Parts: sequence; structure tokens; C-alpha cells
Amino acid sequence: MNIVTGVTVLTIDDKSKSFFCIFKLNNTQFISGGNDCIKIYDTETGITIKALNKFYLNANITCLLKLSSDIVIVANYLGQLFYLSLITQQKSMLEGHLDYVSCLIKFNDNKFVSGSWDKTIKIWDSQNCNRNHNISICLMTITCGHIFKIDKINKNEIVVASSNRQLEIFNIYTGNKIKMFDFNQLFFTYVLKLNKYQIISGNSDNIVQIWDLF
Repeated sequence: MNIVTGVTVLTIDDKSKSFFCIFKLNNTQFISGGNDCIKIYDTETGITIKALNKFYLNANITCLLKLSSDIVIVANYLGQLFYLSLITQQKSMLEGHLDYVSCLIKFNDNKFVSGSWDKTIKIWDSQNCNRNHNISICLMTITCGHIFKIDKINKNEIVVASSNRQLEIFNIYTGNKIKMFDFNQLFFTYVLKLNKYQIISGNSDNIVQIWDLF
């Protein structure tokens, strides 16, 4: 869709697929995950370039995270994470979560973060994954509620929306809770860093709010 005119410029009618996650892979391709597989599409034509069937990754795909030009982290409904090469299709499982993985974020070049409905946030060593596909290191586990959304707010901290009915800020190196925000005991279902001073949230009562961090 053209963001100025609102006119649709490309339609992909993939009747075999429900789209659960999608992101830009590079300037000519985007990648999606859904109820049947991971697919890579040509941005200009919408033609499928490559498809990985879901049996290869055990279950419906819930989240995708790009670590490099050919490496993605894949999460599924079973709570499994996979380190996957899009070129060789070699994969390795990153064990740790016990339930549906709801979000993935790249924290920096060395770490990525996952959140799950098993009520944990896990900090992973992405460089170790890159060196050895058969070993993954979970650097930190933070216990929280059912995780809906995570975002990075600075070089040390993340903000989390969960079933704890609060927005919570954690230090990823210590696991300590730094700050929390609450509003009438409603579930916060979404949170995003707006700028260096503010975050924006959405909750289960259809309310969007902007919060000052300081």
C-alpha cells in the first residue's frame, strides 16, 4: 500500500496461508511465517522464491527475527526456537521455553530476547549461536506474566507488556525490575518505544497511552 495515497500496489492472495508474522528481509525480498510454512517473496512481484514447510519446523510459526542476511530465529506455538539458515536450511533448536513464543527482538549484535506464555523472558547469546549451530546459550531468564510484547528502550533495558497488568522495565544483565507502570489493573497487550523519553502502550480496554520514562 502506498502510505501517501492509501492505494494498494501489490496483493498476494496466498489461500494456503494465514500470516502471523512478516518482515523485510532485504531490499528485494520479504519473509513471512504462518500456519503452513515460512515463505520468502519477491517484493516487486509477490512471487514465492522459497518455502519451508511447517513440518520442517514442527508447528505453526508465531515469530521471526532476522539476525543477519541469511540467518533468522524462528519461534512456534510449541515454545520452540530455531536458529535457521535461509541458504542451507540448516537449523538447530534453542531449548528453553515451554509454551507459545509471542515475541522476539534483536537487542544488539550479541543478544536477542524472546518472550513466551510460559511467563518467562529469555536473553540469548546470538554470537554463540552463530559460532556453533548445535549449542545455544540462554544468558538470563526473567520471570514475568504471559508475555504479549517486548521492546528495547536503551542499551541495558527492555519494557514488557504482560498479563501482570503492568508495564515493567527490566535490566537484561541483572534481571532486576527497574520500574513499572499500571492503569486500572487492565492487561497491557502492546508496548513500543516511542522515543528516548517515552513509550506507547495499548491495553485490553482499547486504550492507547503514552508514558514518560523519566
